[in-house]
Amino acid sequence: MKTHALSTAIEWFKSSLTGTLLLPEQKGFQETIALWNASLKQQPLLVVLPENTQDVVKAVRFAQAHALPLSVRGGGHDWAGRALTAGSVHLNLRHLNSVQVDVGQRTATVQGGATSMDVVLATEPHQLVPVTGTVGQVGFAGLLLGGGYGLLSASYGLACDNLLSAEVVLADGRVCAASAQENPELFWALRGGGGGFGIVTALQVQLYEAPPLLAGLLVFNGADATQVLGGYHELMAHASKQLEVGVGMIAGLGGQLAVVMAAYWFGDPTEGMRQLEVLKGLGRLIQARIGPTTYREIMEDGNARLGAAHSYSVQTRSLPTLEAEQIQPIIAAMQTATSPLSTVAIRFIFGDATTVAATETAFYLRKPHYMLQIVAAWDEPGTSYGEQHAQWASQLSRALQPAAYPGGYANLLGPDETEQNKLAFGKNLARLQQIKRTYDPKILFKGLSFPLTA
Repeated sequence: MKTHALSTAIEWFKSSLTGTLLLPEQKGFQETIALWNASLKQQPLLVVLPENTQDVVKAVRFAQAHALPLSVRGGGHDWAGRALTAGSVHLNLRHLNSVQVDVGQRTATVQGGATSMDVVLATEPHQLVPVTGTVGQVGFAGLLLGGGYGLLSASYGLACDNLLSAEVVLADGRVCAASAQENPELFWALRGGGGGFGIVTALQVQLYEAPPLLAGLLVFNGADATQVLGGYHELMAHASKQLEVGVGMIAGLGGQLAVVMAAYWFGDPTEGMRQLEVLKGLGRLIQARIGPTTYREIMEDGNARLGAAHSYSVQTRSLPTLEAEQIQPIIAAMQTATSPLSTVAIRFIFGDATTVAATETAFYLRKPHYMLQIVAAWDEPGTSYGEQHAQWASQLSRALQPAAYPGGYANLLGPDETEQNKLAFGKNLARLQQIKRTYDPKILFKGLSFPLTA
């Protein structure tokens, strides 16, 4: 229960804001704190919806002055719920979502609460595109700060590789710029080191000329999973940087396993049709659809795939290869999945995303690899992560560990995966820990900072 002194302080704090402050008893509070992972029910002390950077500064100083935890939400799609801390001053950045495009420089200045869809909608009229993922609802800043595997990563690197500068509110309430020229150590850390160094209120990113786009959605009989995944591996070993293919195993109609392939071609449509038609021969098809698309449609399709809110527990592994030794445990796991909503999704990371030196940015794994998302999803009520479902995901992760690179994709690693989190940053870990001590010595910002505070 709040003390009278804290209640008075909250009232004063509220009056100082341009934006909105909500308390638990107020209308809109519960809707504002709802996360993508429906199993997470943390309740903050209060919610602030800032309208400008100064509102963010005031919230940071208020939290520091009253020794309160602080949590920050961009898109709210982190499955582990790091955007929300119980009893915290919770910053929901959704009103800081403007995107300003400089057509001449081919750059965009993106506020910290903008989603990937916000960026795509702002750049589309100018025939420009950012490096982003496939789901429009996902917060753009959060995606980028953790690395950001993107649709154009083979051609233009990860999302974090395309960061040019950032505006950051630090733990002491100062606002600073981070770029190659200003605060270069902080800038280095922001490119793949996570959200634990400050609150990023604006990002300047590189944009690219929008190429013609083709998309293919292919659904294969699950009985052909070994053949399809093996063929996918052979295909990607020699793939053009213009080709992006993701594969997922799902429980299809009637509970029968299916392999879903989402493929994209960026460039000449004639060559793209030839490339995508090749994919049809990987197995027995249940469904096939190939045709022109747009970035907006890709984002809308990604939003539709997420559908209604479910409960989630996620594991991730990065594999150097995808051969029988790795394929068979994946198929076996899907055959024994504890929920029909669970899936294993695979993306091959290659091209320009793997030509950056491992220490040039905080994002360390720069070798070609398959990034696996092992997603346990369920609807029935239970413990916060659904014990049996989380165990299913963990078992597959452990089965793949001997063949995997150390660590994994930090944006998907949960806080309980202590060793994986440390290994994810490789030789960059010590440097990141020092930057964390410099900019946030009292650990106000949790974000993806748990391996940085050990």
